[in-house]
Amino acid sequence: MVKVFFGNLEDDSPKRLIVIRAYLDETGQHERDFVFIAGHIGYENQWERFVPAWNAALGSQRKRLHMHDLRWSSDSTKKLLASLGPIPAECGLKRLIGGVRIADYEDLIPGPKAKRTLTGYACAVLSIGVTLMINSIPESERYELIFEQQDRYSMQAHIAMQTLAQNPNPLYRNKKGQLKIAKWSYAPSESTMLFDQADYLCYALAQKHKAPQSKKALWTAPILESSADTIGRIMTKEEIREAVMHEPYPGSNRI
Repeated sequence: MVKVFFGNLEDDSPKRLIVIRAYLDETGQHERDFVFIAGHIGYENQWERFVPAWNAALGSQRKRLHMHDLRWSSDSTKKLLASLGPIPAECGLKRLIGGVRIADYEDLIPGPKAKRTLTGYACAVLSIGVTLMINSIPESERYELIFEQQDRYSMQAHIAMQTLAQNPNPLYRNKKGQLKIAKWSYAPSESTMLFDQADYLCYALAQKHKAPQSKKALWTAPILESSADTIGRIMTKEEIREAVMHEPYPGSNRI
């Protein structure tokens, strides 16, 4: 139920506040390759349109979409993904994408302690947060991020978001001086079907970058090729190396 999340605003938030939410999933963290954090972002009424449309496309025989459980030898999988792919855009949601390639910056990080801090997951979270605050959120609004609960990475995400929250950059704040991030939280994947779109989008990104001509890449293309606007991007090697070189981490002398 969407209401479970949208009834959870900060006590001191203005009643007219429109909180924009992104439902995110991650992939690639166990490799030196790309790490993607992706989902869709929208207003409450857009998510409310999304729920019945997505469920209708899933059909009565399937309650949830789990990309790793799909049968890639079946044409029914291709038809299902083709039906689901355009739905977020049709409901007014926008794609939200953050990503890095770990191998692009791993050599810059000295020691295991720093590597545990500047993971691909943490860097992807930072890229999403900065992109949203600087380029995407109207001055009168704030937003909330809901991450899929990943026990292994929750502390990394929390540190990344705290770093953004403590940054004095005026571009990160609205006209009232409030941080544009109203709140961030975590929820188990199985707690809501809203995470399904993030699972699909992350999976599609991974296939596109790893094997762009594969069956999986072609069959998952509909969610990437829909008319939805895209916020964020995969950071280039130059961008992530520049960011890491100026990021404080345990054991460094940067402040």
